[in-house]
Amino acid sequence: MLAFGTALRALSWQDVINSDNANVAYENFETSLMELFNIYFPSNLTKLNRKKCPVEDWMSKGLLVSRNNKIRLFLLSRSNPSEFNLNTYRNYRNIFNSLIRKAKKLHYEKLFHKAKFNLKETWTLFNKAINKKPKKNEQNITEIKINDLLASDPEEIAEAFNKFYLSIATEIVGTINPPPPPQPVPDPLPLNPNELFDLQRNPVTTEEIAQTMKLLQKKRTLDINGLSVNFISNFILTLSRPLKHIFNLSFSTSTFPNKLKTAKVIPIFKSGDRTLTTNYRPISILNVFSKLIEKIVHTRLSNFLEKHNLLNKRQFGFRSEHSTTHPLSLVIDNLSKANDTKKHTIAIFCDLSKAFDCVNHTLLLNKLKAVKVGGGAVEWFASYLFERNQLVNIGDSKSKLGKIKLGVPQGSILGPLLFLIYINDLPDSSLLDTYLFADDTTLISSHSDFDYLVNFVQIEFQKVCQFFRQHGLALNHKKTNFMILSFSPTIRNTKINLFIDNNNINEQRSQDLLLPIDQISSSSKQPYVKFLGVLLDPELTFKNHINHVSNQLSKGIYFLKTSKNFFTEFCLKNIYYTLIHSHLTYALTIWSCVSPGLLDSVVKKQKTAIRIVCNAKPNAHTQPLFKRLGILPFQKLTEYFNLTFMHSYQYKFLPSSFDNYWPTNRSVRNAQQNDLVLRNDNELYLPPCRLKSTEFFPFYRLPRLWRNFDNEFPNITFIRNKNEFKSKLKEHFLNQIPEDYRCERLFCHSCSPLP
Repeated sequence: MLAFGTALRALSWQDVINSDNANVAYENFETSLMELFNIYFPSNLTKLNRKKCPVEDWMSKGLLVSRNNKIRLFLLSRSNPSEFNLNTYRNYRNIFNSLIRKAKKLHYEKLFHKAKFNLKETWTLFNKAINKKPKKNEQNITEIKINDLLASDPEEIAEAFNKFYLSIATEIVGTINPPPPPQPVPDPLPLNPNELFDLQRNPVTTEEIAQTMKLLQKKRTLDINGLSVNFISNFILTLSRPLKHIFNLSFSTSTFPNKLKTAKVIPIFKSGDRTLTTNYRPISILNVFSKLIEKIVHTRLSNFLEKHNLLNKRQFGFRSEHSTTHPLSLVIDNLSKANDTKKHTIAIFCDLSKAFDCVNHTLLLNKLKAVKVGGGAVEWFASYLFERNQLVNIGDSKSKLGKIKLGVPQGSILGPLLFLIYINDLPDSSLLDTYLFADDTTLISSHSDFDYLVNFVQIEFQKVCQFFRQHGLALNHKKTNFMILSFSPTIRNTKINLFIDNNNINEQRSQDLLLPIDQISSSSKQPYVKFLGVLLDPELTFKNHINHVSNQLSKGIYFLKTSKNFFTEFCLKNIYYTLIHSHLTYALTIWSCVSPGLLDSVVKKQKTAIRIVCNAKPNAHTQPLFKRLGILPFQKLTEYFNLTFMHSYQYKFLPSSFDNYWPTNRSVRNAQQNDLVLRNDNELYLPPCRLKSTEFFPFYRLPRLWRNFDNEFPNITFIRNKNEFKSKLKEHFLNQIPEDYRCERLFCHSCSPLP
């Protein structure tokens, strides 16, 4: 590494700097870099001798010598099984095994320290520690069906995968009934060019390149050249000089280098028959330097869009300061308010087939103009989108290059943001309440007259279907479904028919273009919808989701039990956060809005996990253990997340969809500037509810919780900084757990001195 870095710094890069063509400049850069890389990192592999070289990271040279001694004593005890030789081997083996366990504990404690809060790395370390074999991956593809015949030639298999992945989007778009042309987009560009998004206005600097590289995930996945982000990040200060010239040249000439347009695709098995290409998910790996320039453009474009509020406020996916909790909260509140006001609701959960792969490039460029992207930048995006290629890599075999005709680049950084722009005006296509998380689309409407509601929803849903068809997107009628939510059990279980209507509006209807979608009810085989990771049932009881969380906690407890003997408490705590805490806290504000009795199983399993982490007795009191680990019990954890959510609302950290969501008392009574000021004017208005069960839902519960906490602990709610507030709030809840916990139960099994 050091020698390569020294040789890299010695390069002058003059052939790159002197070039005024982005393609030529990058080709010269890549040629010089790869020539040097192949010299210092040849591809030949050597197999290590376990007897001489430590294969495991925790195996020191001393332990390696002891291991060889143990093997020697074992062989001696077998060839001459005297009592002395057997005892000598057993004693030596026991001491060696004890040292191995201690070495592994120390080694993994250091690694878990480094991987703190990194979920993926924690999982990798955990699986490695328990010697869990990885799942079969793409290297196990030995045969595939091609035209109903099994093929085993690796290159033929790779070619079959590439043709399948390249054709699937075209086939989906080909099945769409041709819609009427969309309304022409009026020219939105203002006269002042300074109001447009322009890539040339601020030249790229070496500092920006170095800072951007820090933002990329340090993955070790190898691109088509055998380079990884993790490897290149070590030399970014040296490479930033030629890259600065290439990137600025790319922006000034509106040219995305052709060499950066090739993706390496690796098929990953999902489930089912291993001989079918349909059962493999394509993982696209882009050039490292493509990711770098994309990240620079993504940062600039997303900042521009957010600053000018150009993205629809009902879109929550792939946006800074947005999360799944936000649309979940809005949808659940919408449903609970309708239920409380004696309205019936129909919610449609849409599923698009290969949405990102079906994006029409020409239409996307028009959408970019609609969000004030300037001409030069639009030309750069056109160069970025067109003439892209991919090849499939399976083991040592590669397919031929294939041309990509549709879609935003898979595995790219810009792809998700471009898709948000592509469907940005979807909520305006109908009168249904629309909630978006990238391509996940939820449509909701409520009314007191059920018959009117059904007719209204079908008419408006057809408009949404037409929008999708105009954008080359196809709804999957097998996965798109709907749900009726009502205060009336009779209405809730009423069977109705809703269709994906692919007929053009105001044209003669064809029954062949009506695709029925499934209704989810309490009597369905699967009586819930998985909405952004939360299992939503028609009664809004969240029983299915609570059972799901409970099952995930049981799996986490099993892993904790299997690993408690060779992990320190610190490591077990990290595993707890990975396997237990992550399931407890995901959308906790949403699914905890039920009566406390339904949450008992979750509470008990959290306590079980805490006892394992602390190596305590199965019936030990958990209050001191929570205090010792600095972890909040479930009830306090729920309050913590609810108050954190309200703090973000109070200080306007939430998305614009929550603006004036919970008004103050003064706003509700429409007080004018000169009206009398009341002492509770600035407090949040507590919305009244008709049903007792409705009180548990976020819209009604959270403002009441915040007001009570604010009145009692204003020194905490006064803190504006989000991280400081979270730290102070957690400290507050932990301080409520007594230092010297004393059990008051008579003849307690855990702490009673009586036999």
